[in-house]
Amino acid sequence: MFCELRPYYCRKSSHEFQNFFMIEDLSKYQVPKTFQSFVVPPEKTGEVIKLLRKCDKLANYPGFRNVREDPNGRRILLAEGVKDISEIPDEVKNIVGSIELSPFDTFLDYHNYTLQDLMKLFLPEGCVIPSSFETIGHIARLNLLPEQQDYKKLIGQAILLKNPVIKTVVSKIGTINNVYRSMELDVLAGDPNFETEVKQSGFHFKLDFSKVYWNSRLEGEHDALVSTFNENAIVADAMCGIGPFAVRAAKKKNCKVYANDLNPDSYKWLQVNAELNHVADKIICSNLDAREFIVKIFENGGCDYIIMNLPKIAVEFLDAVAEGAQKYKETARMPICIFHTFDGKDEDHEASILARAVKALGMPLARLNVHKVRDVSPGKDMFRCSFDVRDLFNDE
Repeated sequence: MFCELRPYYCRKSSHEFQNFFMIEDLSKYQVPKTFQSFVVPPEKTGEVIKLLRKCDKLANYPGFRNVREDPNGRRILLAEGVKDISEIPDEVKNIVGSIELSPFDTFLDYHNYTLQDLMKLFLPEGCVIPSSFETIGHIARLNLLPEQQDYKKLIGQAILLKNPVIKTVVSKIGTINNVYRSMELDVLAGDPNFETEVKQSGFHFKLDFSKVYWNSRLEGEHDALVSTFNENAIVADAMCGIGPFAVRAAKKKNCKVYANDLNPDSYKWLQVNAELNHVADKIICSNLDAREFIVKIFENGGCDYIIMNLPKIAVEFLDAVAEGAQKYKETARMPICIFHTFDGKDEDHEASILARAVKALGMPLARLNVHKVRDVSPGKDMFRCSFDVRDLFNDE
């Protein structure tokens, strides 16, 4: 799941911020507040509340009681902007009669703020409120800007306190550069427990988020790609991760899936997820280098679809497709080859990606289907590309 928050900027005085930043346990922090208030007879409380709420004159915080007990009736707390009796609607005055405003002192805590407003309390002026985070089971993952790093523990606590299902809050350290696509994580709040379970489109996936790659933003692409497969097809998933494509193809399209990943932990969780989703009899799991796997697929008779879902470098593995297809073109079924890749926003995507594909294949390719999957960053998009391997031999 991917949770969006409306981004805005924090406005906080230096003195107030320093007092807040010294708080280590956000759950115990209280904000003193003073509201103007007045007393009404108990039997008229409901009618008065309705009128005040209608004109936004009522104190309004999540989980905040704006009606309090009073020896003379019920004390109604007004919105912070209300300072004078002239701001009380005439309809209320007609119901209550004589109104006397008096200050009421109380405290607000984290229960009384939205997540955005809670973070707004402690982030300094000019610091952007974190705009989104990804949920992976009980884990929340966010990307922090450099100016947010000094306040990361409070940000983590805020997410934890306002989301009861979240038990662990992490941020990614650096970029994903290792061969297994796992990310180094910084625990901002909660338990350092990275084994979790994700539910997507009716499927269940277990994983250790610290050891395998997972991106909740790709749920739509997992569904969309598998929807293009024919029933009962043979699928080779060369960079399958923990099995989001493989499990769907086996379950939804009754495909026989050869699923492979170089990461031993991905291979482990792939097997777990095949069992978990009752498709272990349809998925043949392997833990090989993708090039070796692809050539073996052709050697063993080919398939209907080859998937390479590693956008950063998948196009570079097209040489294995060309090698396998050329070596076994007389005996193997020639598949549709599908790979994901990144490209700059300002590029002519079809021409740019085709040129890279031809270079990697080492063979001419006249046509490549290119479909945009999502925006990745201000300068980069992700694409799904496909071609019929038989097209490599059109000139023969």
